[in-house]
Amino acid sequence: MHLTHHSQIRMQQRGIPSLVIDWLLDYGARERASHGAEMCFFDRGAKKRLRRDFGKQVVDRLSDLLKKAYLIVDGDTVITTGYITKHIRRS
Repeated sequence: MHLTHHSQIRMQQRGIPSLVIDWLLDYGARERASHGAEMCFFDRGAKKRLRRDFGKQVVDRLSDLLKKAYLIVDGDTVITTGYITKHIRRS
């Protein structure tokens, strides 16, 4: 996966560790975003898979980051990252 310069800056500005980015890519739910891109975020199922693979304590320690972090991905490129501020409409 390729991170754009913009996404690297946003990770730093918003304090999102690369571990969370990796977990979003590997475990996150995906919803279609604009212009063919996808939004990756942690839904209930993603958190359940993380707990199974890494343990409850690890996931609970990072719960603040996990509940609101998201990525916008286009193909194999991470466009931007941030924290969700509104409810995600599921299609």
